[in-house]
Amino acid sequence: MITVKPYLDDFLSGDIDSKAERLISDFNAVVDFQAQNFFKVKFDANQNKSRYFDYISNSDWRAFLLSVYYADLLSYTKKEDQVDFPRLLYIVNSFPEGFTVWWALMNNKAYPVGYTGWYYVEKNVFTHIAMMRHDKTIEISNRFFLPAKEKTPYIYLFNYSIAPPLTHSAYSRVLIKNYADELSTLQYDGLFCATVSDDGRRVAEQFNMKKIGVITAHENAAPDSVYFYVKEH
Repeated sequence: MITVKPYLDDFLSGDIDSKAERLISDFNAVVDFQAQNFFKVKFDANQNKSRYFDYISNSDWRAFLLSVYYADLLSYTKKEDQVDFPRLLYIVNSFPEGFTVWWALMNNKAYPVGYTGWYYVEKNVFTHIAMMRHDKTIEISNRFFLPAKEKTPYIYLFNYSIAPPLTHSAYSRVLIKNYADELSTLQYDGLFCATVSDDGRRVAEQFNMKKIGVITAHENAAPDSVYFYVKEH
């Protein structure tokens, strides 16, 4: 079993921003993007949670959270497209089993180059999104959809991304196929996602999702397109 713990310091022991800058700088200096190994890492959500702090008190979980965050930074070069760390912390603490981080070993160094994530949402959240199909005056200005506390038939596709040098590659195809295979094992009545990229649009369409509106989360940023699928009964 490959462990990534040696590649990540516990984020509580140092400054995240300076570590992120070093990681991005090192990755940008890579010339040959042929990975010696390309592998996925998931967190074992069956580990005991703290009564008050859930997974936050678990150092393995904190290392996993940091790998998700770093993968996001390597995937999105524009700051306005990058995930908000407190939001990510809340979601990965609520439902870590929905997240997978993809690592590439290049020049004997491992980089978290991409990740996928999904989680369950409550019916009222899904219903609100569904209303956009018929009422074009509905506006959404927040990307934060609360995770459900229990399993539901409604799923939000939080993210599927890979670092730009690896898009349209064998690595990105493996990431997306694994994501699709994972989702195919789930029982759901509806899916939705918000994406800003053409790659995101193409993936959404693979899951039979149709564009129904946009999210204007940032004044100076391009709006996210909302894609939606509901199972017809």
